[in-house]
Amino acid sequence: MVYVGTVGNYAEVTVTKQLSDVRLVLNYVSMLPDVDAINSSLIVHSLGGSVA
Repeated sequence: MVYVGTVGNYAEVTVTKQLSDVRLVLNYVSMLPDVDAINSSLIVHSLGGSVA
């Protein structure tokens, strides 16, 4: 897995970068054997809410 998002620089945070990060995480987590990808939820807040 390759991290393509920002690393602690809030000025560089964009919705596009956050969306890319979320897709990477969801793809990774959905492949884990203990995760039911069909019946999982994503909980977000603040700017993350606009990404969801």
